[in-house]
Amino acid sequence: MHMIFPERTPIMLLAGSILLVGCGASSNTQTDPSADRTTPRGPEENTLDPLGASCSNKASCDSGFCFAPAAGEDGFCSLAECSAGECGDGLLCVPAANTTLCAMACGDNPPCDGAATTCSGAGVCEPIPGLSAPPGESPVGGGCTTDADCDHFGSTCWNAVDGENPTGFIGGYCVLECATGVCPAGSFCHELQPNAVPICLPVCSEDAECRVDEGYLCLPPGFCLPACDDANPCPWHTSCDAEFGHCVPACTEESCGLDQVCSASGECKDPPCESDSCGPGWACLPNGDCIPDMTEGPGGFGHPACDSLPPRDCDGAESYCGEIVPFEPVDGPGYTNYPLNGETAQNQYRSHCRRDLMMLIKWATAYVQCMASSWPGGAGHPLGLGDMSEADGSIPGTSVGQPGHPAGTHVNGSDMDIAYFMNATAGANNYLKAICEHTLGGADQYHCVGEPTILDVWRNALFLGALQTSDRLRVIGVDGKVGPLMGDALLTLCDQGWIPAEGCGWSAWAFTYEETDTGMGWYHFHHHHQHVSLHSVGSSTSRMVRGDAQSGAREGAFIESLIRHHVPGLTHSVHTP
Repeated sequence: MHMIFPERTPIMLLAGSILLVGCGASSNTQTDPSADRTTPRGPEENTLDPLGASCSNKASCDSGFCFAPAAGEDGFCSLAECSAGECGDGLLCVPAANTTLCAMACGDNPPCDGAATTCSGAGVCEPIPGLSAPPGESPVGGGCTTDADCDHFGSTCWNAVDGENPTGFIGGYCVLECATGVCPAGSFCHELQPNAVPICLPVCSEDAECRVDEGYLCLPPGFCLPACDDANPCPWHTSCDAEFGHCVPACTEESCGLDQVCSASGECKDPPCESDSCGPGWACLPNGDCIPDMTEGPGGFGHPACDSLPPRDCDGAESYCGEIVPFEPVDGPGYTNYPLNGETAQNQYRSHCRRDLMMLIKWATAYVQCMASSWPGGAGHPLGLGDMSEADGSIPGTSVGQPGHPAGTHVNGSDMDIAYFMNATAGANNYLKAICEHTLGGADQYHCVGEPTILDVWRNALFLGALQTSDRLRVIGVDGKVGPLMGDALLTLCDQGWIPAEGCGWSAWAFTYEETDTGMGWYHFHHHHQHVSLHSVGSSTSRMVRGDAQSGAREGAFIESLIRHHVPGLTHSVHTP
């Protein structure tokens, strides 16, 4: 028999809001499932509703269980797996399907409905609403697709994928909350994370007692949980995630049926789109993904004159154009310099930049607002501006003892973090926020792992093209999923005359990106903003162009500073919606 070895360690995985980070002792550990329950919390510690109180969801009940007659209807705080005398006034513990349940007692507190329910010999109002159909057959830790597949009332089915993120629970996994400490036979109440809601987990002493063929092993201190290793490969259509140590869906286009596609989550699914279902400006790929349609351009009705734009270029001396000034006014045509990262409307101390950079951004946002005024599909919100420099040219955050970027970056007013232009699905603003899925298996990858679905490709490309008309521009950094889209869109916009000639052509392109991590510093941390930088005052105006080895070498120090700039844990210009 294959026994558990001490060196096998618990896994880490995400399932809904429960993070499995270890298997330490539970705060309400018991040695026997039939042992007495732990002492309830005293009134001074408990603000949740007691048994019998009206409820609409389990979060309000001290027992962690709200029994509702039907979906969407209010119910009462109840208790599954109860014992005699435990339910309190107005409730009795009665058998219900494969469990016991605190149910409403007959009499005046409260009376039975009369028409729908009658007083039974057990002294409760029957039939008990919601229990007319027996539960499923899957025990705690068993496979499931929905909650109804589980054999104990109040169970939850944890699925193999949460949204598009693999969880490790291949084939589903029935769990049952156990705030009171009692679990069905063969399972044990355990907290998988400090202060998390304890749940019943299937106990084991060896792998053979778990769903080994589905990617589950017996992990210390003795629970069947998702896991895989060299000796225990994952089942068909899945693979072992080396980082998290559990199986994840891993289909291929060849492994899915004729009428299904291999989705980003690794599951075979029905195609999420058809030729006419993606919306304006988007096309449906054969694998069912919606991507920006680059074939016909942005649409719109002719080219506006746009002859009332603010000046683009600073014509004064370098001392004047390079002067660090507050970005004011904070709101203007096409942009908003909103407070972020500790700023207030009265003190936007992170929002100072060179005069020439401020003029270029104001012109480019006004240009997009005017030129794209008849284009469909935009968010309809001004473009959010992020971190720049402080008034003395120092790194944002320096004045409060918390510089948000490493030395050499966001200094002297030459750099600015700016949101991407977003489409109508972006929500209530166009602030700095992720434009794509950026997690895998619950772990942040710090770059787009899926298509930038809320990116307004055409307006963002128009913005880049407008910026590229200035010879003061040094570089624009974007995410690796955004870069190819910008290249295709810029070609179309230039062909159709939306961008001035000096912003078109390979020699004019100043945006850069990495589709794989080549160490240049652009691969990570540009899924929520684009980085714009000007040449230092008085320097040459040669640009760093994607694919230009000479320019890449010339800008090496700048790239190295950006690598230092984008390090997890630092304060960045990211808006949390």
